[in-house]
Order: sequence, then C-alpha cells, then structure tokens
Amino acid sequence: KGDLNLVFVGGAGDVDVFSLDSEGNLTPISNHELYKKKGPARGMVADNIGGTDFLFVANKHGNVVETFKILDNGSLERAALIEDTEDIHLAVGITLQVIHMKNASYLFAGGLEKETPGLSAFKINNDGSLTHIQSMKDDEKIHTDGIIGMFVHKIKGKTYLYTSGFQDNGVSSFRIYDN
Repeated sequence: KGDLNLVFVGGAGDVDVFSLDSEGNLTPISNHELYKKKGPARGMVADNIGGTDFLFVANKHGNVVETFKILDNGSLERAALIEDTEDIHLAVGITLQVIHMKNASYLFAGGLEKETPGLSAFKINNDGSLTHIQSMKDDEKIHTDGIIGMFVHKIKGKTYLYTSGFQDNGVSSFRIYDN
C-alpha cells in the first residue's frame, strides 16, 4: 500500500496487521476483531477493487466473509460482511479467490461446511460489499466438499477456476464467465 509492505495474520479471533521492512522485520500496526469474536481468519486475500484496497477474510467459525478496507497507514476498517444462509456455502470458510473479469471482479468462497458444502460466487462491489451471484451445492459430479485450495488460470482468453475437495479427495474445474 503506497510505500508500505504489509502482512496480515489471521488469529483465533482477530486479524493482526504488520509492516514489513526491507530486512524482513515485522512491526505491529494494528489489531482488528473479527465478527462475533469467532475466527480464526482463513483464506485472506487482498486486492484492489475500483481503486480501493480491500482485505477479504473467510471467518472460519463466524460463518461469514468479512471485507476490510485497507487504510493508507495499513490498518483496517470494516467495509462489509456477508453471512452464511441455506443458499450459500460460507460456514467454516477456508478458501477465498478473487477473479478479475472484463467488467467486474468476483470473490469465490469455499470451505469445510458440513451440512451443505459447495462453492459460492459473489460480485465485489466498489464499496467492498458482496452480491451473491451463484452457489453450487456439492454432489457426486463435483468435488467441493471441503474446498481448501483454489487456483485460477486463463487459457486462450477463457478463465478457469480449479478447486480441491478435501473431503471428496478430488479436483474440480469451473469455467468463469464475465457475469
């Protein structure tokens, strides 16, 4: 962020922010409480959306995805959060992946949800809030039970998302479209 190199660390109930100097030393900047003081923070990913830097956090036992605006001094300010429902798969959230498409950016979320595992997609709005686009429930054809890893790759102008299903012992590939 600017001239700052930042490190975000997800603890049991909070997120710690450190600056990182050229010799690898960490200096504490701030500490930020997670929703319901649950945590731990997992699948943290920082990205720039519409000119603003955000940190997205999968709150493993808070069953939410939290969005924090990264301020100029490196500290965080809560911008938004989205809670789990029966239609989306945010409980025991572990993995997040941002994908930038032609007209918008999207956040994909997966985790270790026991009752309704799957993969959820959200449009990232310029204020950091998330709009639910689609959720795919785990079944016998896809391996999204326990997503603990995601990878994005582009081939000949097409975008693909790969997920690993920890409980399923498999990998799934999804084509991501502009919408």
